[in-house]
Amino acid sequence: MNLKKHLNLEFAKPTKSLILLGATGSIGTTTIKYLKRIKNTNNEIQLNAISIHKSIDKLESIIKEFQPEHIAITDEESYEKFIKNNNYKKINFYKGINGLVELIQNSEADTVLTAVVGSIGVRATLEAIKKNKKICLANKETLIVAGELIFNLLKNSKSPIIPVDSEHNAAFQLLVHQNLAHIHKLILTASGGPLRDKTIEEIKTITKKEVMEHPTWKMGPKITVDSAGLINKGLEIIEAHYLFGLPYDKLDVKIHKDSYVHAMVQLKDGSFLLATSPPDMIFPIAHSLHYPEPLPFPLKEYEEPENWPELKFYIVDEKKYPGFSLCIKAGKIGLSAPLILNASNEVAVELFLEDKIHFTEIPFIIKDALNNIPLVEIKNLDILLKEDKKVREYIYSKYNKLLSLKI
Repeated sequence: MNLKKHLNLEFAKPTKSLILLGATGSIGTTTIKYLKRIKNTNNEIQLNAISIHKSIDKLESIIKEFQPEHIAITDEESYEKFIKNNNYKKINFYKGINGLVELIQNSEADTVLTAVVGSIGVRATLEAIKKNKKICLANKETLIVAGELIFNLLKNSKSPIIPVDSEHNAAFQLLVHQNLAHIHKLILTASGGPLRDKTIEEIKTITKKEVMEHPTWKMGPKITVDSAGLINKGLEIIEAHYLFGLPYDKLDVKIHKDSYVHAMVQLKDGSFLLATSPPDMIFPIAHSLHYPEPLPFPLKEYEEPENWPELKFYIVDEKKYPGFSLCIKAGKIGLSAPLILNASNEVAVELFLEDKIHFTEIPFIIKDALNNIPLVEIKNLDILLKEDKKVREYIYSKYNKLLSLKI
């Protein structure tokens, strides 16, 4: 497979005008900081449109700094509150999940950076592809639940896809100039999350506070929980399968506690290529925005190799991280299994964050959904939305009843 053709990279141009979906999340916030840094330089990028969910308290400063033409507020209650208390006549506002799609339809920006959390990013990404916009993809759920749809649509589009997740962006930089036939294995790294030094017995009594204390990255609550159970890494394997067209037996994960090496490629001759950088999302964000042009300036102070942490790697203990194994299983099954995996995980994480279940119950809920919800082929968006709703209703119905019995 030709990766450049697969990802439509012949159409890639440096971003001049940006739609930032998820502007107040962790990746969105880092992107905003980077845009401020390059403002009034030759590399300046116009922030044409943004979306937020509930963080209307952060919206004023973004408007003042960048004067975006389009703003979507996906939480409808927050939208009504903001519109009631503000009057920006030169800005077009959009409400709810449908507002993401409307924003993309009306914005003239050349690039969409999708940094929203969860499967709500799917419709926005599909619409951006229809509009031939460059896609900087930081929403892994998009490819997990709609990978086949995305790449079928890309065949008749001029939209290039550049991954933004640190591991996938590193893998992209390693693979884009390689003949994929010469690849023995692509290895993504994982910090191991906040539970990496806990025993299986200790995890059984882990507290919510301990789960939320990630040792390396400062992220939103959902991805922090996913990271604790290494489910985020299993989801990333599925995403890598779609992004790079590699079979699952050529994809692997190693725990690397310092998060300095983000991806490795082992060639068939046994040699390794490594992509390294300090653990800071500014590197993949800047790379994806400016691609295919290289950055002519350092993003952080240069760090000489003798100052790097030791490069140590460990295998993933699948007994300790059962959610990781479920992700690989769902990816190999295909059809709607990745969708079932993702939707059930999103609901389970929500229940955990609401203190309704213990952390160790998350993989049990996912396994239940994978075992009991029939598989279908995701032929179009309507089927996708219907199946996604079916999974969520199954989990809510079954586990809310069980939770009420506990009370």
